[in-house]
Amino acid sequence: MHKLSFVLCLALTGCSSYFLAKYDTTEYSIANEINTLAQVSKQSCNNPVIIKKVSKDLYYKSLLLKNFSSGFKYNDDAVKAADSLSKISEGLAGRYEAGEDVSVSYCELKLNAIQDTSVAIQQTIARKPR
Repeated sequence: MHKLSFVLCLALTGCSSYFLAKYDTTEYSIANEINTLAQVSKQSCNNPVIIKKVSKDLYYKSLLLKNFSSGFKYNDDAVKAADSLSKISEGLAGRYEAGEDVSVSYCELKLNAIQDTSVAIQQTIARKPR
């Protein structure tokens, strides 16, 4: 019985490694969270209270992605894209933080840019082996 359990354990462990992603799933997940948050937040651009919080969250997550991505060797493309993403989200958050009157169009344009950049980052991450 113990031998059978051992063989099953080896078989299951070996098979599970076959299905693992070839890229860092945490890095990809952070980019996906940013993409999704930007996507669902566009409908709230007419509510400065909500977007002010969302813009802070997007800026935090973009910095998280940038810092996380910079910890890997040969990850220059993802780090550059994450840096660009953090600058875009910082610009949006900064406008709301300063109490400026932000137009719905500006908000939507920035969220579209954040979403497009995060999708590009996801594609970059998924292409590279770990």
